[in-house]
Amino acid sequence: MKEEQNNRGSKILIVDDVADNLSVLSSLLQAEGFRVFAAISGNLALQALDTLVPDLILLDIVMPEMNGFEICARIKERESLRNIPVIFISALDDPQDKVKAFSSGGVDYIGKPFQKEEVLARVKTHIELAGARDKLETLVESRTHELLENQKRLKKTQQLARLGSWELDLVNGTLYWSDEVFNIFGLKPSEFVPGFEAFLERVHPEDRESVKMTYLTAVKDKLAYDLVHRIVRNDNDDIQYVHELADHVINEDGEVIRSIGTVQDITNLVTLDKERQHYLEKFKNSLEKTVIVVSATLEKRDPYTAGHQRNVSELAVSIAKELNLSDDTISGIRLGSIIHDIGKINIPSEILTRPGKLSDLEFEMIKTHPLHGSEILKDVEFPWPIAEMVLQHHERLDGSGYPNSLKGDEILLEAKIIAVADVVEAMSSHRPYRPSLGIEVALKEIEAGSGRLFDEKAVSACINLFREKDFKPFASS
Repeated sequence: MKEEQNNRGSKILIVDDVADNLSVLSSLLQAEGFRVFAAISGNLALQALDTLVPDLILLDIVMPEMNGFEICARIKERESLRNIPVIFISALDDPQDKVKAFSSGGVDYIGKPFQKEEVLARVKTHIELAGARDKLETLVESRTHELLENQKRLKKTQQLARLGSWELDLVNGTLYWSDEVFNIFGLKPSEFVPGFEAFLERVHPEDRESVKMTYLTAVKDKLAYDLVHRIVRNDNDDIQYVHELADHVINEDGEVIRSIGTVQDITNLVTLDKERQHYLEKFKNSLEKTVIVVSATLEKRDPYTAGHQRNVSELAVSIAKELNLSDDTISGIRLGSIIHDIGKINIPSEILTRPGKLSDLEFEMIKTHPLHGSEILKDVEFPWPIAEMVLQHHERLDGSGYPNSLKGDEILLEAKIIAVADVVEAMSSHRPYRPSLGIEVALKEIEAGSGRLFDEKAVSACINLFREKDFKPFASS
């Protein structure tokens, strides 16, 4: 019963010029739940197939007017009927007839007289196979459509991102480029055969050797690589910047046999970055000029310390360079040190310029200047931690400094450098309450406090500047 339900709806066309054969086969198949259609000649069968699309055809061979081979060939000529399975059912037993049956498009051959069980088994098998084939074709068609759509989306995405892919076969030397790689290089596939040497010819001459060695080294060491370099477009000789990422396929013997990578046109990003750097430099220069003006204004209130901040900045920058710090960090130290005493603007000028010894209360007032300076600067959006440098330049590694008794790594490196420069400049310069103590006294002071009060590396760099490199600072002091 269940098998009959599975067969229900499957349509079978029987073509035979013998009425008894049609009757027997029709009864057999209908009993199994198949919908059966009969045609007593080839012409009637072809007419029926104008409107009927059966799931399977049972076809006799020896018939008047048109034999089964011709009927099958005519059926297979129609696009809509081409995939319908045709089973020949005939009394002919010559092997050549069977070969001809399959050659004309048949999928099976049943001899007469036939066994009912054999007919049913073969009919069911071929209907199931045809159904499975149809499902597979539908699935393949669907997946192919999805794949083509994904390829279109990927291609569009690559075009928008200016991103292409490539693959280099190291066995035969073939280099594959996606369409977008050709676009990036300003080349047409019809005019250019990709190859490693041909690719190198399109790399900017100044980058060519570096690109070549980077790739060869990556292959030798079996490592991925990440590289930015310039190319020269073929269509207008413009210089473009590209970003390459690549990795390798390694065989069972541990040999690199293929390299696969991407190349992205980042010219716009590089151009924007250069413009950003240009405006950032202009901004930094404006900041520095503004800070210098502020520093000069402050020093007018304290003639005895005129030039102190500029001198500290000069020495702090030299120490930073001796420590091989980045240019950006050095720029921050330059600005932070040139206004490190800006908080003294809140200290009465008579205290700042008093030639005698300060009282304890007055000294406590002086010690508030880092905090005042930080408050003045905290809302200014510098690209460096200037307010923190100003706040911390009197802190000491052991926590004995002020205003927050910070220790060790709690203190910014920039502030540690400014602290060393500040002590050396102050001790070696004249003050209202004492003459200059001399540079050697100042150097011995920081040397004695190295690692306890002052950063060891900053102290070592400072001492090296004076004793080994004959540093001549404080010309304006």
